[in-house]
Amino acid sequence: MDKMKVGYLMIVVYLVKLAVSLTQTIPVLSLMIQLTNFKSHKHFSAFLILFFWLSFAYSQKTIDSLKNIKNPNQNSITSNSQNLVENPDIYDSLAKHYDKLHDYHKAIIYYEKAIYINKKNKHKLLENYIDIAKTTKKLNTYDKYLTCIEWLEKAIYLSTEIKISDSLKHVINNNLGNYYKRINLKEESLNYHHKALSIAKKANSSNLIYLSLSNIGSLYLSEGSKSSSDNINLSLQYLLESLRYGDKFNYTIYRNIGISYYLKNDPLKALYYHNKALESVTHTKLKNLNSLPETETIKQASKKGDIAFILFEKYYAWIKLHQKSKNNLHLQNALKTIDLADYVLDEILLDLTNEDSKLFWKKQASSFYLLGTHISHLLNDSEKALYFSEKNKAMLLLNSILKNEKKSEFGISESDLKHEKSLKKETYYLKHLLSKNNNDSLKNLLFEKQKDLDFFENSLKNKYPNYNTKINVPIYNLNVIKKHIDINTTCISYIWDKTENQYDALYGVAITKDTSLVFEIKNLKHFDSLVFEYRKLVSKPFETSKELKKFKNISHELYRNLFPNNFLRELIKLNNRLIIIPDNDLQFIPFESLVTNPKSDDYLIYQNEVIYNYSLSFLIENSKLERNAKHNFIGFAPYTFSYDSLPVLSYSKDEVNQIAKSLNGESLNGKKASKSMFINNFNSYKIIHLATHANSNDSISPWIAFHDKKLLLNELYTSSNQAELVVINTCKSNIGKSNIGEGVYSLARGFFYSGTNSIISSLWNVNDKSNQEITVEFYKFLQNGKSKSQSLRLAKINYLKNHSHSEASPYYWASLIIIGENSPLYNSNNNMIYIYLTIALMILLIFVIKKIKKNG
Repeated sequence: MDKMKVGYLMIVVYLVKLAVSLTQTIPVLSLMIQLTNFKSHKHFSAFLILFFWLSFAYSQKTIDSLKNIKNPNQNSITSNSQNLVENPDIYDSLAKHYDKLHDYHKAIIYYEKAIYINKKNKHKLLENYIDIAKTTKKLNTYDKYLTCIEWLEKAIYLSTEIKISDSLKHVINNNLGNYYKRINLKEESLNYHHKALSIAKKANSSNLIYLSLSNIGSLYLSEGSKSSSDNINLSLQYLLESLRYGDKFNYTIYRNIGISYYLKNDPLKALYYHNKALESVTHTKLKNLNSLPETETIKQASKKGDIAFILFEKYYAWIKLHQKSKNNLHLQNALKTIDLADYVLDEILLDLTNEDSKLFWKKQASSFYLLGTHISHLLNDSEKALYFSEKNKAMLLLNSILKNEKKSEFGISESDLKHEKSLKKETYYLKHLLSKNNNDSLKNLLFEKQKDLDFFENSLKNKYPNYNTKINVPIYNLNVIKKHIDINTTCISYIWDKTENQYDALYGVAITKDTSLVFEIKNLKHFDSLVFEYRKLVSKPFETSKELKKFKNISHELYRNLFPNNFLRELIKLNNRLIIIPDNDLQFIPFESLVTNPKSDDYLIYQNEVIYNYSLSFLIENSKLERNAKHNFIGFAPYTFSYDSLPVLSYSKDEVNQIAKSLNGESLNGKKASKSMFINNFNSYKIIHLATHANSNDSISPWIAFHDKKLLLNELYTSSNQAELVVINTCKSNIGKSNIGEGVYSLARGFFYSGTNSIISSLWNVNDKSNQEITVEFYKFLQNGKSKSQSLRLAKINYLKNHSHSEASPYYWASLIIIGENSPLYNSNNNMIYIYLTIALMILLIFVIKKIKKNG
């Protein structure tokens, strides 16, 4: 072979190797693309490290390939690139990077990949176990703490097979102490912390001694407000002693000292130490107790989560100081503190890419928003209360909807959109399989597919420079919202956080065209039991007068709790339309069947038409989206099913046929109501009606049944529709997993995600016959020009007029609720008569004028 041919062959082999490596090292490239935003110096530093590391890796592989040029073959190319790709250090570095960005779920995914590869390298594996446990702990749930303990038990087992340093032994015992504390096993926790302290003293390491002392100190605070004075004093003793040994993580010590003084009813000292904690974590100096770090400092900070939780504690200290002094300036300082915490949380959420991590931080944020509403109530500031209530509702859903809209605005090609959708479908499907069969092969397939999706989504930002995946979701203020409310409407938004509620209260904000107020519902233990009892009673028929009487009493008491003063009740009575923005368990109850007068059958539905929404900002933004459906109505009634022994739905076929006939639409019944027919027609109709089975209670994957197959909730997230209205006349279509701070992940939510303007869905297992009556009546009123909520209300009232005794139970009529935009879909018949009369009069007038001219 001559020299020229050898040279060409060397170049070809190098290019092939580089191409293979590039296509398979997606996480590194994906991260590099993200880091080119250079949002802060830490991003720039990380970029440089990765760039030089990757350059070195590629140059090393190039040298290897040139050395082996005498025998180039595909196997050597694949094995070389595979060695590069399967280097666990890459995944470990990426995991640490995502952990710093507070994207904990994504960090765990990369640690799991490193662990999978590191099975034969026991030293590295042990470090992976420790690191993944540290990140998992940050997810703050009982199950996750148990998982942390499992990881460290694996580390302990490995430590019997290999020699490890005193430092690693200390880390394992110290962290086990922390994890056992989180599951309230105090003795076990103390035992591990003392083991760690002994190791630290034996190693004569001041840093390790300091860490152990500070953790023992925090253990004595683990009961929070229930901590005894002896435990609080012990905590202070250990925490203050720990400061003598080191200051590497002293912001956590200062925060815990601040909590100790708060529990000792000394808010001034608490504020002093919380400020010390803020100074330590942000590396700044604060002038006085009122001072807070600048927003620019927050932007550059690497430990934003820690800053948020220090601010959380500082807020409580301001409130306690106000309770002691009655000085309203302390309330203003508390509001400034929670406002800054809100900014910090926004900064964290803006950087996240993993959906589970976003949900985690929305859950954390929910506690902050409750505090914001609490201070707004104390200051009687309904505008601020509305702001925090809106922040607590479905912002991720709205973000996704607006993000999808932006893609079309910035001219992303149809082929790129299809490719992204295809990757998402495959990712969702693998998640679905993994939820049913957790094995390493599926995990790896999902990991690779998620990698592909991450890389592709980042590449869109480079291909379309104006496209930005980080959307600032608009939160509308009180004045703007009032402009969108008509004169006959009252809006009430609730905020109810069960996880962190020291004030034993939930809050509501009521708004009309010309007034607003923030109110409080106290005694949550009793209120919670009322909601639970009401929910249980309303979802079954009443068989006896005793059951009916019990329901009326519970329902009326709940009515008076939900609208806790006469002014609010009169306001609702004055306006016939009521928009409810529920939260927590209020998302699962119908307000329509609340009893306004226990001595009669006066349900709220006789007084008000009720519409539900995720948030008022969501309502305004979602209704702005352009929808251009080609056809009017399509209904699906499978009524028989070829799987899972699903029962026949006898009334559904007639229901869909009747509605389709009255609206000049289409109906697909039996075998024609297949999953593929639904998917093919989903994007073409103004109104979509589903009369079938569904299960949103399926925690693995909610579904809707078609004749041949189920449509999974995740499949809605990769679909699009133009519907002004979707009616999901199935069981429990508005039930699902409730995610704190974001709402219920129901089938209804899936339809909104894919483009729907408003939805009628159900809260429990519906009765086939009564639902048919109500939905057929609903469409008659809708066709006559009534609004959606008005049509549903009149259909339900008609049902109540025509039924009595057990059949008039709310079980039969209250399950269907309307969510979203509420305008009429058709002109009223009266309006059409006026239009025809006007046209006739105009023709007559023209005829008369011509006659006059002719005779004149």
